[in-house]
Amino acid sequence: MYKWYNDGDVYDNTHYLSGRCNDVSDCANWLFKYACGAELESIETAKDDDDYEWILWEVACANLDPAYLEEMDKNPAVGSVYDCSGPFRFVEIDEDEEDY
Repeated sequence: MYKWYNDGDVYDNTHYLSGRCNDVSDCANWLFKYACGAELESIETAKDDDDYEWILWEVACANLDPAYLEEMDKNPAVGSVYDCSGPFRFVEIDEDEEDY
């Protein structure tokens, strides 16, 4: 949520939302694999900011409950949010080609 509201970054810029500049797809792939895959599946159908914000809201509601976080904190760390493969991708866009 922070990356969206602070920088305008999206988990996957290969569908309708292009995002602004930073690649956060590894984080999405980690979340998809280890935490909240079902909530993230609809990213490819988010056609505007409102759709994307709804997805982020669902992820937050499913994963930011204090009791849930306390329980998850007991599990060992797995993988890396900075290097995780999965269904989400970020494609570099040449700024000269991008239509502002």
